Amino acid sequence: MNKIIKDSILTVLRRMRKALKQRDSHLLAKLSNFTIHNSSIFQDEDSITTALVAYALSKIIAREKDQISDSDVDYIRKAIQKLQDHLRKNQEELFRDDMNTLIEDIKRLDSKVSIYFDEILQKSRIKKGSAIYSHGISLARVAKILGVSQWELMSYVGNTRIIDEEEKESVKKRLAFARSLFELV
Repeated sequence: MNKIIKDSILTVLRRMRKALKQRDSHLLAKLSNFTIHNSSIFQDEDSITTALVAYALSKIIAREKDQISDSDVDYIRKAIQKLQDHLRKNQEELFRDDMNTLIEDIKRLDSKVSIYFDEILQKSRIKKGSAIYSHGISLARVAKILGVSQWELMSYVGNTRIIDEEEKESVKKRLAFARSLFELV
């Protein structure tokens, strides 16, 4: 794993533990967005998985703030600490295995969480995929990295203003370029 990616994930995991302790869904969402930036640059699955978990936890905390017990929050925080330890020791495979275990454990914590965690994870893949796409990565590549269909991603991106903004910007750039050509004559 690239050192920049590892350091970034370690920072995000540390802050995730703090956000969970405070049950701060807004900070978890911000951490997810921060991690998506790295995933769009390096296109690595570890950043994407970390971003998805942070986003899903932000949604769960926001919806279930009073429903998730302190012991469940402590359990998740300890699991995140274990992820940090694996990264510090360069145990990347253990990190990935425990990240997958954490996802499954979060699903099992509560029947309500389990029911919509898959939905949240799928929606977060699509939403974060559109963010990666907006950074200039192709739709096909984003769909492949995140394990979603291109149709799902296109449907979501089509309902956002990402494409409109991209088209307006390119039209403005082309117009400015054309005008600059006439100024040279």
